[in-house]
Amino acid sequence: MKKLLKIVILISILSSFALAQERGNGNFPGGSISGKVLDSSTKHTIEYANVVVFSQKDSSMITGGVTDVNGLFNLKIQRPGQFYIEIRFIGYDTEILETTINRKNLNISLGEIFIHPSSVLLENVVVEGERAPVTYQIDKKVINPDQMQTVISGNASDVLANVPSVQVDIEGNVSLRGSQSFTVLIDGRPSILDAQDALQQVAASSIDKIEIITNPSAKYDPEGTAGII
Repeated sequence: MKKLLKIVILISILSSFALAQERGNGNFPGGSISGKVLDSSTKHTIEYANVVVFSQKDSSMITGGVTDVNGLFNLKIQRPGQFYIEIRFIGYDTEILETTINRKNLNISLGEIFIHPSSVLLENVVVEGERAPVTYQIDKKVINPDQMQTVISGNASDVLANVPSVQVDIEGNVSLRGSQSFTVLIDGRPSILDAQDALQQVAASSIDKIEIITNPSAKYDPEGTAGII
């Protein structure tokens, strides 16, 4: 009889322990945390945002995932507790939320979560465009002396010394395609000076651009010349 009583008492103790475990964390049915992530400015949903759940107690990671094409996430939580949720996406500030899961609140919906684009302050940036020293068009070459700093204090002959198809000898005489027979126009008009003298007397600093035409049209009367400068 005493042996039977001991067995009954032992069974009763084990049953009480099992019941306590069921009421505690042992048989926790599991919960979830869900929500929808959107851009705070455009109100568009954000796909592939990282959602990570941490324990508030020791900051250990519990679970994590990413949002779907509709910005939705639903993470399973296997134990009760107090948690914080970090939502991260490239180009946005990290959003942190807190929640608690217990038997009375198994499935937590965080609703719509708006994350904010990162505010990165940059110094004023000035973009300046520069012309190339030599540009090529269908019927001519165009030279921009202001982009040739080494000849800015020279004359037109010095500028032409840096141009393909033009040769300048030690005395400053210019040849176009190997010939000194070419026409010089200044502001569209023929120079009254000899071509060589005209090029040496025009200061580089006063030149906006030089155009070299090696196949001029008939209106320039190019017969017998190597081209027009």
